[in-house]
Amino acid sequence: MTNPRVIGVRSIELGVRNLAKSAQFYRDVWGLTEVSAEAGIVYLRGTGVEHHVLTLREQPETRLIAVHMAAPDRIDELIGREKQARNHRSC
Repeated sequence: MTNPRVIGVRSIELGVRNLAKSAQFYRDVWGLTEVSAEAGIVYLRGTGVEHHVLTLREQPETRLIAVHMAAPDRIDELIGREKQARNHRSC
């Protein structure tokens, strides 16, 4: 792979203080569908092909936990380039 690239966002993972209230908001206002839930975690689906587009995790502080990207192939090279760029910026 000579030109690795991100082609989209697969899902977002958020830490929320009130899991039930947050899940209700994304279901009722955004129109997402709950596809799975376990202790302290809810997975919500949109209308696309991904199993879920939003993961909510109950946590003491609201925060962005992760952004999961889509790529046409393995993204090892892309990650390596990002790490290299980050190291270069910190010098």
